[in-house]
Amino acid sequence: MTLIRRLRKAKRLTMSQKKALRPERYCLNPRCYIPAKHIERCTRHAKIFLDALMRSVVVTSDVCDASEWHSELFPCGGPIQVNHGIKREYLITRWLPENVIAGCRDLNLWAKHHDEEWRQMLMDWWGPEKFERLRRLSISKAVPDYESARAALITRIRA
Repeated sequence: MTLIRRLRKAKRLTMSQKKALRPERYCLNPRCYIPAKHIERCTRHAKIFLDALMRSVVVTSDVCDASEWHSELFPCGGPIQVNHGIKREYLITRWLPENVIAGCRDLNLWAKHHDEEWRQMLMDWWGPEKFERLRRLSISKAVPDYESARAALITRIRA
C-alpha cells in the first residue's frame, strides 16, 4: 500500500488529540493549535489579550479626554476608544499607558489620516520631551516584553 493510500485511510485526529500528542504548550485559546510563545498564548492571541487589558485600563468613562484639545477642528463623535499617540504598530510602545489617550472614534479616525497634524498636537499636549522619548523608544530595536506589559496593566486595573 502506498503512503498516499495509508494517509487517506488514517483516522483524522481532533485538535485535543493533536495537542495531547505533542509535548509543547499550546495557546490558551481553546480553538488555537499554535504553540504558546508569550503569556501562555500564541503571538496573535497575546496581542488581543493585552489590547483588551489596555482597553479596560484606559476606557473608564464615556468622556473623551481630548475633547478640549480637538474641539477647534471637529466635535466629538462615536464611542470612546483607545487612541495611541505613537502608532500601535510599534509593539514596544503599544501597551504603555503613557502612550494612550481615551478619545472618541472621530479623533482616532482623524489621527489616522492626518499624521503630521497629529504629531504636532501630541507635541503641544505632551511636550516635545515626552513625545521624542516615546518616538525614540518605538523605533528602537527593543523587543516587547509581553509578561511585564501584562503585569503592569493588571496592577493598573487593580489599583
